[in-house]
Amino acid sequence: MASDHMKQILKTILNADLEKGDAAENYENFKDKELTRAMLDLSGFKELLGDMDPDKDTAVSGDCPSYAKNKTLETITIPEGITRIPPNTFDQCGKLREVILPESLEEICDMAFSGCMALGKIRIPAGVTSIGPQAFTYCMGLREIEVDEDNNDYSSVDGVLYDKFGSVLVKYPAGRTGEAVLPEDLMEIGDWAFEWSAVSKIDIPEGVMKIGSRAFSGCIRAEEIIIPETVTRIGDQAFFGCRSLREIVIPDGVMIIERSAFYNCMNLEKVYMPESVASLDSWVFDGCSKLTVYCPEDSYTWEYCEATGVPHEAWDAF
Repeated sequence: MASDHMKQILKTILNADLEKGDAAENYENFKDKELTRAMLDLSGFKELLGDMDPDKDTAVSGDCPSYAKNKTLETITIPEGITRIPPNTFDQCGKLREVILPESLEEICDMAFSGCMALGKIRIPAGVTSIGPQAFTYCMGLREIEVDEDNNDYSSVDGVLYDKFGSVLVKYPAGRTGEAVLPEDLMEIGDWAFEWSAVSKIDIPEGVMKIGSRAFSGCIRAEEIIIPETVTRIGDQAFFGCRSLREIVIPDGVMIIERSAFYNCMNLEKVYMPESVASLDSWVFDGCSKLTVYCPEDSYTWEYCEATGVPHEAWDAF
């Protein structure tokens, strides 16, 4: 049954006494109004209207209403007609374990499902053209993302979300553990792709050229991350807070390392840097209290460490 608050909303729209069941008599008075923007409790809606079949004028459209911080919501079927899930729509719905998305859906915004800790699996319909890189942030139980094979913008391989051609890794489900196995034809690790992932080892395949912003941010269990020689750019905060990481080799070929790339990697002891690095942004090694950087003398990295006070030693093994 719909809540008293929902009844009051319907009373306002219908000008009807819902307690006496006159909703059906007033159906014509509200059929053109966007009732479902005020409510998504379809079970209550159907109960109040009886067995009437809604016509096209009453179809759901536009944005999905917010369920943010709903502590009891466990399952939901978002109705057809919804085209967009705005930011924070299901923010901190900690018990939400199942979401069925409509075929009409086109966009899933950043933070749409942030903090949905119990969500284990989700299917992306064919019509979705945009998924924010933080759409599933803090979904610590997420283990599988499926994509309809007819989707023109995204694909899924073994439950991992990629762009349509499989060249950009969009989202690796955070609930997976152990070693991340990635396809050989991968070219880019997208922004936020592994954020808060529980994996312990990531061997990035040859061919990847860019590691995106915050790509591995918060991977607190990652003990080993292997970067191939094909990478030329490491994005800002790419390894932010990887507190289990103790050593990493930046291969010859990397030219740009952006702001705060290794910020707060508190147990990082050794970073090996090549002469190819020509740009190090601000605070790259801030918060790395145990760190020594090994790099060629008179290289750009050497000068950077001299200027910023980062402990460093001469090394030229490349």
